[in-house]
Amino acid sequence: MKNACFETGQEVPQTIGQIAKVIYQSLAECYKNVVNEIESMTEKIYSSIHIVGGGSQAMYLNELTAKVCQKQVYAGPVEATAVGNIAAQMLSNHELMNLYEARKCIFDSFEIVKVEGEYYVS
Repeated sequence: MKNACFETGQEVPQTIGQIAKVIYQSLAECYKNVVNEIESMTEKIYSSIHIVGGGSQAMYLNELTAKVCQKQVYAGPVEATAVGNIAAQMLSNHELMNLYEARKCIFDSFEIVKVEGEYYVS
């Protein structure tokens, strides 16, 4: 990574904190690129990004993503795979009627953090 920064004329990070910051900024930019691509392909503008799984615990990344993408970020649930499997089983057993109901059930049942604050710019 240091070589890539040097070769592209960027400031070369020296400390572990600076390296982490470059990585997080790069990830937030990747989110932005993917969101732009999805919006272009679907011809829809989305107001939020949902980050699930273990990565949803990286609040600094969530805040950077909100800032860079200019969208609200919803972080969680942390155990997204297990929760998704349960929701799929509940849909299959008709305990939940549709995807909308499954998403609402998940949103209402697990801790999901809405990221705005100083990093989110509407």
